[in-house]
Amino acid sequence: ALVFYIIFRVIMILAVRPASWAIEKYGLRRCMLLSNILVICYFSLLYLSKLNLWIVWIAPIAGGLVVPFYWLPYHLIVSEDSDDRWFGKEVSFLKLINRSAEVLSPVLGGLLISSLGYPALFLVIIFFFLVSFFPLSVMQHHTIHKSFKLKEVLRGIFKTERSREWVSLFSAGAHDMVESFVWVFLMFAILGGEKQLGILKSASTVLMV
Repeated sequence: ALVFYIIFRVIMILAVRPASWAIEKYGLRRCMLLSNILVICYFSLLYLSKLNLWIVWIAPIAGGLVVPFYWLPYHLIVSEDSDDRWFGKEVSFLKLINRSAEVLSPVLGGLLISSLGYPALFLVIIFFFLVSFFPLSVMQHHTIHKSFKLKEVLRGIFKTERSREWVSLFSAGAHDMVESFVWVFLMFAILGGEKQLGILKSASTVLMV
């Protein structure tokens, strides 16, 4: 499991540069559509890994590519399309939608696994990502002409005035690692079931809102 996570993270980091190039060349909408295809491939590979264990090692490659190809366009679209007068309200509304999904998804996923099994969960996930193709397909085309320069990023890491930003980002990454990897395995070992884990995750998310 640790090797899977390491591969996922390494691919995610290496894919930032190609993703930024693709955003500049093909636009935000197409990159987000590609990320949906990749995430469907990711969950399909996880499901198919029961047929051949070696397939599971292809899954983190697809999963790692999803992150920059989705989240970079997402944040750029939010910054480009938001009205400066209502930016706070629009971002808060998006955050509310995300938090609502984070609250409902774990408990519903746990109940679905305990009643129908993992195949049903994978099919539901793929269905929702297929549905999300529609709003992305009708979204207006965005063109970004801001190139990503790796040298500038690396140079910026060592700038004193940005030290607080990098500490904040590093802490957020460490929190994400614990939440998505260590926490899940620890709680699963203690609780011993997907349904209980899903309920606990939803409850803890409610308390953090």
